[in-house]
Amino acid sequence: MSNLPSPLPNSDSPLSITSSVLSILTFALGLFGFYLALISATRSAPGEIQRLVSDLRSTQAEINRVSKWIFEEDDEGLGGTWEGAGQGNPDWARSGATCAVD
Repeated sequence: MSNLPSPLPNSDSPLSITSSVLSILTFALGLFGFYLALISATRSAPGEIQRLVSDLRSTQAEINRVSKWIFEEDDEGLGGTWEGAGQGNPDWARSGATCAVD
């Protein structure tokens, strides 16, 4: 039995094995760090989404209110024709043009 090959003929050195284990642990630690960063970044996402939806609804309500005020044809809105508009003055708002409500 002396002619049998050793069970690990090309075994790595203890330093090589330690290096491989440390590399695997470093990779695992990197994945864990990425996971923690992702969780902490997305933890407040539902609240931020609710705030965004609320802001969008508020903005939509404001746009609807302003557009209603602009396009209504009564004494409260602009609704009429603009005096001074289209008379060769591209900056008619600063030129003293007024709104004539029908």
